[in-house]
Amino acid sequence: MTVTSGRRAAAVGLFALATFAGAACDQQASCRPGTIFVRVDLGPFTTADTADVSVSVAGATSLTTSLPLAAGARAGGVEVVFPHGYPSGKAVDIRVTLKANGTPVAERHETLGALRSGCDVLDEMFTSSDAITGAGGTGGSATGAGGSGGAAGEAGTLGGGATGGSVAGTSGGGRGGAGGTVGGSGGSGPCVSTGAESCFNGRDDDCDGLPDCADPDCAPVAQCVPFDPLAGGRIGVVVSTLTTCPIGYTDQFTIMSGMSAGGCSGCSCRPGAVTCSTNISSFGSGADCNNSGLTGRFETTFSSTQPCTAPSWIGSTLGTIYGVQATPFIASPNGACTPQGAPTPSAVSWASTMRFCAAPMVGTGCGAQACVPLISPAKCAMYDGVQRCQPGATSTSWNTGASDSRTCGACSCGSPTGGSCSGMVLNVGSDFACMTVTATLSSGQRRCYAGSGVNSPGVIFSGTPTQTTCSASAPLSGSVMATGSKTLCCM
Repeated sequence: MTVTSGRRAAAVGLFALATFAGAACDQQASCRPGTIFVRVDLGPFTTADTADVSVSVAGATSLTTSLPLAAGARAGGVEVVFPHGYPSGKAVDIRVTLKANGTPVAERHETLGALRSGCDVLDEMFTSSDAITGAGGTGGSATGAGGSGGAAGEAGTLGGGATGGSVAGTSGGGRGGAGGTVGGSGGSGPCVSTGAESCFNGRDDDCDGLPDCADPDCAPVAQCVPFDPLAGGRIGVVVSTLTTCPIGYTDQFTIMSGMSAGGCSGCSCRPGAVTCSTNISSFGSGADCNNSGLTGRFETTFSSTQPCTAPSWIGSTLGTIYGVQATPFIASPNGACTPQGAPTPSAVSWASTMRFCAAPMVGTGCGAQACVPLISPAKCAMYDGVQRCQPGATSTSWNTGASDSRTCGACSCGSPTGGSCSGMVLNVGSDFACMTVTATLSSGQRRCYAGSGVNSPGVIFSGTPTQTTCSASAPLSGSVMATGSKTLCCM
């Protein structure tokens, strides 16, 4: 069914209501995202000229908009819009009251227990049982000469009496008067108790004239807090993530602050081999070897990659040496480090993670304040986005998540550093071999032989060089942004 009127009510508090409109078909189009579409069929109440639509979210104070009805309309629709965000999953109460000439004639009330995501649809089909009953009208007066007036009308079921008595018979030549017109409007019915005061639904459940926190029955379980229930926030308390939410505050939200995110991780570097080398000198006599002022005769430069080797020993006496000198060992990396691993962006972390426990329903009876369950911790109101807190409240900023678009490139390695020969020694053998070790030299050491010396020894390195290290890295692209901005205003 097409809505024919383009008039739209202004936003009021949490809600904005589209004007009721009639149409020629019997079904309305499906709801638009972020709205509730209420299909209304007037049933027998086609004389109604106004529809009052009251909406309440999660027990908050109802907001009412009066919508004009087109003459002769039988059906139409009301679109409920939520400027502060569609309350998916929350309970919404909708009450439609039909009026004729300012007097209520019928009323229907429905509760959507948990709104569907996206949008929702509600059918309000009025029947005679929805009438608000009242007193019947008086009979019509006689108009013809000799005719008697019509009988009094029956009690109205639409807020007024039915048509009066039938036309009277002829008397004295005059035709009887017409019956009485529709009777006067009936008054509203008495409050019907639905049980004990619930304290958080915005109604006077026990019919004592005191709704929610205004009722002394709620004093043990409810209290007024200085937050405007119509400002669009959720009222609750902040606890640690290890703490259970208090009774009456069952809607839970994880909130975080102080976001940080590092670079890429998962890369490593495999170092290349390290070669140790030294310059070897010899001494042709014991006296020369023991003379610290002499450096000996240079024989060869020897490395850890060589097997057992016997130098020419040109400084020997007939092939016999009486001492060996090694210069400090030098470590030389053989090639660059090899990158390995699969880099990924490091996890997002937060300086503080807390839990916000919100009251699922907020009652009335507190004037401009909110009626909430009674607990001892400080109360807070949580709002979407950046909001200005009321005087006396402390404002803090939080988020509920993060959007991460970061990616990592290929791993790479820096220049090798740190290789050494600290674990290496130079062994000196005898008779052109290394099987029998006659002397062991550390880096920069000299060894002298007593007596007859050693004949043409072989030399060889022993031990394992200390490997180099390389810094591993991967380029990072993209960014991470905190999402779900929230403002907490706490008393």
